Amino acid sequence: FAYFEKDGTCSIQPINMKTGALGNKIQFDHKYIDKVAISGNKAYYIYRPFESAQKKFLYVTQLP
Repeated sequence: FAYFEKDGTCSIQPINMKTGALGNKIQFDHKYIDKVAISGNKAYYIYRPFESAQKKFLYVTQLP
């Protein structure tokens, strides 16, 4: 997977290992996420909600 971030909006795209072509873009619901890890068909990442007391939470997103 390739990770992209523009103006806080984060997305990933699968990479075809034979051709190097990028697949369909998968965009995350939250902005400014941190430490993305992909295992199986799920993406795990850390996110700090806006106006929280600096607490960070682990989120999981099901990949298509």
